[in-house]
Amino acid sequence: MTIPPTINSPKVLQLWKWIVEPLDYLHKFDRECGDIFTVNMSSVFNGAVFVSHPQAIQQVLTSDTKQFSAPGSINQILKPFLGDRGVILLDGREHRQRRQLLMPQFHGDKVRNYTNAIQQITRNLIAGWQVGEKLNVRKEMEKITLSVILQTVFGLDRDKRYDQIREKLSKMLSLIESPINAAFLFLPFMQKDLGAWSPWRRFVRDRAELDRLIYDEISDHRQNSNEERSDILSMLISSQDSDGNRMSDLELHDELMTLLFAGHETTATALAWAIYWINYLPEVKQKY
Repeated sequence: MTIPPTINSPKVLQLWKWIVEPLDYLHKFDRECGDIFTVNMSSVFNGAVFVSHPQAIQQVLTSDTKQFSAPGSINQILKPFLGDRGVILLDGREHRQRRQLLMPQFHGDKVRNYTNAIQQITRNLIAGWQVGEKLNVRKEMEKITLSVILQTVFGLDRDKRYDQIREKLSKMLSLIESPINAAFLFLPFMQKDLGAWSPWRRFVRDRAELDRLIYDEISDHRQNSNEERSDILSMLISSQDSDGNRMSDLELHDELMTLLFAGHETTATALAWAIYWINYLPEVKQKY
């Protein structure tokens, strides 16, 4: 077995480069080390392996899960956003039990039931575009993916809480658009209240407001249960594992936060890159 090369430059420099210029960081070491390498930039990313070759990525995603480990500890930097009871922060038996509760809600047939809603949301957004207008494609894709999650996961449809959740989430994400502000995710000593205008104070305030909205939505779903509702939150509330255990409000909250943050941003990024490459490669563009 070939051991992938390890980046040996000072950890603090690696971490700063990852925070400020992540794409340049990845391109640099991809050129120097190839399509698989190991980094040791912090306690979280200590021995983390980066893989970029399509066939290697396919092997990681589709092979026997016993061959690879994706421990919840590597996602600890997301705790300020997601809480600590979401599936991507759990390990071992807890992780398997949570997956048993979650996965049935994301099987092919159930996801296909949301196709019409996703298509309609996308058409409604695109209808507002003007020929010749310059667009930030990443931002436009975020609008689509967030609307899809609010409608299909929460069952919200342009009501007051829909707009409130969208607003609070946008405020929290805008805080980490600046690399300096985003540094508090990687540097725990920055997670301190340093006054009214400090990034952490604003983040904690916005997070508390978003938490309240999500717990209110969970409470409304529990009080107004309806077997005909098809949103994912309703199904998660009613799902139980082989021992008859159901998720608590705290666990539901953390899974919903995971879907909101990790779901809409990553999907928006993938869509934005897809549009980029479709337009960049003539042979691909002709197919679409």
